Amino acid sequence: MEDYLLDIIYGRKRGAAAFLIKIFLKAASIGYYIIVKSRRFLYKSGILKSKKLNNKVISIGNITIGGTGKTPFTAFLVEKLKHDNDITVISRGYGAEKKIKKPVQISSGRELLCGPELSGDELYMLAEKIKDVNFIRARDRYSGGVMAEEKGFSGLIVLDDGFQHYQLARDLDILLIDGRDPFSNRKLLPAGLLREPLSEIKRADIIIITRTENLGEDEVDRIEKKLNSCTDEKKPVFRAETKNDSILILDSLQKLSLKFLQKRKIFAFCGIGSPDAFKRSLKDLNADIAEFTAFPDHYSYSEEDLLNLAEKFQNSAAEIMITTEKDSVKIKKYRKITDGLPIYKLAVKISLKREDEFMESVQQILA
Repeated sequence: MEDYLLDIIYGRKRGAAAFLIKIFLKAASIGYYIIVKSRRFLYKSGILKSKKLNNKVISIGNITIGGTGKTPFTAFLVEKLKHDNDITVISRGYGAEKKIKKPVQISSGRELLCGPELSGDELYMLAEKIKDVNFIRARDRYSGGVMAEEKGFSGLIVLDDGFQHYQLARDLDILLIDGRDPFSNRKLLPAGLLREPLSEIKRADIIIITRTENLGEDEVDRIEKKLNSCTDEKKPVFRAETKNDSILILDSLQKLSLKFLQKRKIFAFCGIGSPDAFKRSLKDLNADIAEFTAFPDHYSYSEEDLLNLAEKFQNSAAEIMITTEKDSVKIKKYRKITDGLPIYKLAVKISLKREDEFMESVQQILA
């Protein structure tokens, strides 16, 4: 269904049914626009007030739905800042199977305090990977920040996916723009993938164009020119690449060389916002993809799903199975199935051009 709607949004699907659905989506988009602009007006005029924490707050977010590389960028930034700061990462915990009313501490920085069912896949993955950082899941990010302060954590609060979270005042807004599809079809949800009008880009303090590794300089220059036209003043714009980092055995942090996949016949599966990016990464490593299965973003795997994947793998000519780090979190609970399978995960990392200049911009704004 999701792919069908995307085909309609981007004009790839035609016919009477697609035409009628497109009209409905455009009408719904007008209603969404009114809600978004009204909400923004209420906060901008002071009718609704943002709450402020004692600690400095950094927000990492995007203006479109879908994957823009927020998780690897959050890992990159937190690793850079944690040496000089105590850091608490707060997230809604997308993809979590259990609902919460109050904030929940996911990690104390020394140990994990709950599983992915409560934390969500991305937050758990970050908490498992990054040490000496406090992780909290909270629907209301302000309440999450209060919990951090009450537990004695001081320093920096990092909001995962906080660009539209007006309720909490922030000191630095970092906006990520996916270089492969920066502005969708320039239409708001549900007629497009924009969460807000492009004019709201001006709220960002720093803009990062992600996934530029397969883009030409001219393409990135055009994106940067469009971004500058959306802002009242020129904002710092940086370019980031997503790079393959290593291969890991499922449930292990032991790293294998990327050459491990070279010419190896693989069975790949994922449930992320950009499955094509994962597939492209595998091809870049010269892996021989025997079969590739994509599930919806933040997909909650069932036992039946794992059994079906195991059967498909055994019927294929593949030597190993491979998934993303985010997906590996979701399948850990099915050990009676996964323990009998050669499952690996691909770890990625962010590489930022003009990194020193970026860090200087961050420090200047936070000073």
